[in-house]
Amino acid sequence: MKKIISVILVIALAISLASCGSNKLVGKWTGGGYGLTSLEFFSDGTYTSSKANYQGGYSVDGNRIKLDGYIAPDRTYTFKLSGNKLTLYYDDGQSIEFTRQ
Repeated sequence: MKKIISVILVIALAISLASCGSNKLVGKWTGGGYGLTSLEFFSDGTYTSSKANYQGGYSVDGNRIKLDGYIAPDRTYTFKLSGNKLTLYYDDGQSIEFTRQ
């Protein structure tokens, strides 16, 4: 019985740690560039944006965020959170910065 409880606690801890990054993203972000002027992340794992075809689900793995699109292809970025600033980095090194609203 103790082993089962230990396993459940370890799983719960792993889930809570994995969701920490995504919880910090929840809210509306504005700024951006390249035609993407706002992003809004919701606690249910979905997002919307200023681009009609950029919406869907998102997932966070460490400092990487994957944005699933309904129409647009999935996109993965490296991101950095610093206070009320969210910076998304493209693989080529370019970046776009958003401010929490």
